Amino acid sequence: MSKVLLTSVVEGQLPAGHDNLRPLEVLRACAQIDRFGVHEIVTDPARADLILFVEQRGPGLYQAPFWRHPLVRRHPERCFAYCAIDSVVPFLPGIYPSQPRRGPSPARYRGGHYLNGLFRPNPGALPMPAAPPLLYSFRGRFATHRIRPRLARLQHPRGVVLDTEGRMDGRAHGRIFMGYGQGDVDAFYTLCRDSAFMLAPRGYGASSMRLFEAMQVGRAPVIVGDAWIPPVGPDWGAFSVRVAERDIASIPDRLEALEPRAEAMGLAARAAWDEWFAEDVTFHRVVSWCLDIAADRRWTEPLERLAAYRRLLDEDVLLARGRSVRERIGRLAARLRGSRTT
Repeated sequence: MSKVLLTSVVEGQLPAGHDNLRPLEVLRACAQIDRFGVHEIVTDPARADLILFVEQRGPGLYQAPFWRHPLVRRHPERCFAYCAIDSVVPFLPGIYPSQPRRGPSPARYRGGHYLNGLFRPNPGALPMPAAPPLLYSFRGRFATHRIRPRLARLQHPRGVVLDTEGRMDGRAHGRIFMGYGQGDVDAFYTLCRDSAFMLAPRGYGASSMRLFEAMQVGRAPVIVGDAWIPPVGPDWGAFSVRVAERDIASIPDRLEALEPRAEAMGLAARAAWDEWFAEDVTFHRVVSWCLDIAADRRWTEPLERLAAYRRLLDEDVLLARGRSVRERIGRLAARLRGSRTT
């Protein structure tokens, strides 16, 4: 048994329910219903074997709040992080769902799932129709990565790939379904029900929430993204299809060949969700993954924290910074136009 302190660099600075505290609140809720009962939550850092910072956007791109945090300064060997944002520097070892495979010091981190996707209303496992109307489907934003528009150019009479650009309220990032209205949510689950497979292309980050949503409803995800790191544990080959980015054109033929197995793969995907990613196992899994990293800790850890900043040179991070600059310029231009008309 390990004693675990869950916290965030912004805890105490933001009101309960704030978007940046949502992952922390979700993991604490998971701990309350943990089916394993192996690890214990504590509030005293002196008693903790593991200090886990559970973050949304608190650390920021340059991780300055971690540098300054007293727990990291006093107990660096016990501090780990969970952070699912797309452009994150893995300053602390831990669980990073969107960290790319080719990033720095891969022994310091593991892939994971998205805490923000838990405790949301969903239909659960959806029985597959005897003859699914759709071979595959995808519904999401095309602008998050160049491979997504390529999926829309696939030619198959039973394939549906839809862009939801402009339909999401970016101000509701951590709320239910990230700001999508109920009509969009219903349309998404209708596609899930009617599909034999669900496409799960990478977005801004190396992973995608669509992958885990597919597992949750009992559909085999078609994972498109070369940099994705599979979370340790599930037998991914039994219930998912991995497609290299250069082989996107092969998707229709591959899925047609696999369609007789689609129902069995979907059932296996849901079983893997229940075993590895559901609300009542998440706390145990995240803590266990961190303990595995701790067991492999090397004496070079202080140096590897500095080496982690090589992540700032990765393509997705540079693109994210470019988007941020363009958005700021756009907002400034809008204010200037507004001031001229008043």
